Amino acid sequence: MKKIPFYCLLILMFASCAARNKTYNSSKTDNEKYELAKELLSQNAFSEANKLFTEIYKGSPEKNNLISNSKYLSAFCYYKQLNYKDANFVLYQLINFDPNWESISAAYYLKGVCQFESHNYIDAFIQFSKIDKEPYLKKSNLAKGFFLQTKITNDTINILKNRFPNDKFLNDFNNINFIKTEILTQAGDNFNIACLMPFEASAQNHFIYELYEGMKLAADSLLKVGLKINLIPYETGKDSTKIVEIVNTQNIQNFDFFVGPIYANQQSKMVEFSKKNNVAIINPLSQYNNLSNSLSKYYLNMPSYETQGSEAAKFTIKNFLRFKNTVIIYGIEGGDSLTAKAYKLEYEKNGGKVLLYKRLSKFTANLLPKFMSKVPIDSIGHLAIFTSDPTLSATIFTYLETNLLDKTATYKTEEKPEEKKNVRKINIADIPVIVTSKWLDAQSISYEQFTLHNTHFLFQEYSDDNNFINKNICEKYFTKVGLHATDFTLKGYNLMLYWGSILGKYGKSFPQILTEVEPYNISETVIKNYKNKNDNSFVPILKFEDYNLKIVNF
Repeated sequence: MKKIPFYCLLILMFASCAARNKTYNSSKTDNEKYELAKELLSQNAFSEANKLFTEIYKGSPEKNNLISNSKYLSAFCYYKQLNYKDANFVLYQLINFDPNWESISAAYYLKGVCQFESHNYIDAFIQFSKIDKEPYLKKSNLAKGFFLQTKITNDTINILKNRFPNDKFLNDFNNINFIKTEILTQAGDNFNIACLMPFEASAQNHFIYELYEGMKLAADSLLKVGLKINLIPYETGKDSTKIVEIVNTQNIQNFDFFVGPIYANQQSKMVEFSKKNNVAIINPLSQYNNLSNSLSKYYLNMPSYETQGSEAAKFTIKNFLRFKNTVIIYGIEGGDSLTAKAYKLEYEKNGGKVLLYKRLSKFTANLLPKFMSKVPIDSIGHLAIFTSDPTLSATIFTYLETNLLDKTATYKTEEKPEEKKNVRKINIADIPVIVTSKWLDAQSISYEQFTLHNTHFLFQEYSDDNNFINKNICEKYFTKVGLHATDFTLKGYNLMLYWGSILGKYGKSFPQILTEVEPYNISETVIKNYKNKNDNSFVPILKFEDYNLKIVNF
């Protein structure tokens, strides 16, 4: 299967906002401006990049690649900002200015897509009919297929068929069932992903709908750089019956990879199928990595509990420096113990000492003073508390506040040698606390308490709602479905943006290369890193600053 050029995928990789703040000197040459503009474009700073591209070609009578490339990339900037009118105008100028430009097919393709987005379907087909070079012939068919399936009514399709009787792709298109039949046989920058999820609507699994809609938004974004991701949903229910039916379906082995299933009792059948057909599975939400031991092509979209614990220990050993001594308390959930065990192993491997390692539940929380009495409180460097039950937070914080405030030293003053005076021996913030993000759900803990205890949160995949990129995703989601985006929407978007990009770059053979791939910055808060692991090894660690959560391990 043909791979999409990597330079196209770079457009989708979101790095820091720093590049958006770069300034440029008007004395720069056109070539220098062009290179800076391309760098800004790779950072999604479309407005700033467009200013530079416009400066280069504005008023220039010359006909050369620098001018034509600048016009094309200027139009692309307008397109990415959803300004299809100005994009069309710049492309019109380019096509009339330099009709023999070496990449003129790219201009026709982008103009056709802009016309599609503007609902000018006849004009879009006219532009596509002028394309005579690959890969834009295939790309134009992918764009046609997308709009015919999702945007255009049957009446309009009939009008287009009458208007363009020689368009083979248009005439071969029948109906929406195209997505599950014909599309599996297409070649080019076109990939098929089966989504195995309990789609049946219910209050309990509405998060599945949110996850899937986020995935579809990412597929839309990938389409804009010529990578067609066909998401094909399969209803799995909650038991293994449907999975058996699905794996026996004709042609299902032709998929490039599978997302799901969600429930643990359905995984074994999919693992058997994956081994037999040599196809990868992406588990979208699970943090249990036990199956990756038996299947090398089984990936977790989220960090596993073990990775969460080990990455947290690496952070604290470098940053909590008062004493390299810790107390580890963990809850009764399976993930709690896995995180705690991995933390302990990594912390001790790096020279740290574990003073206390105890399991605790809300029913045994009253034993905390007894456990802690065995440890001199002024010898603790930090506390690592891995519990999915946020109600324990109040008990633990109350204990710390009581003991640290009352822990005193006595001494004789010079003025009154016989007088004893109480002074605080340790400040509460000197013993930082690292906990799971579940603690943010604790209604009994205030922002002030979190900051008082210098609390750090392990957040499996944190997405900043105020982030420019996430705001854009949320706006698109609301426009498309009329609902507000949730964490699951963003998780679905990040999942498909990463795995779709990897598929586009490396094809179906990506498992052989993935462990060598450098970390991808999907946004300013989300990184995907699968170097030497089958789960994402970037675990965001956050703390409060000025009432906002900030990542501290970037």
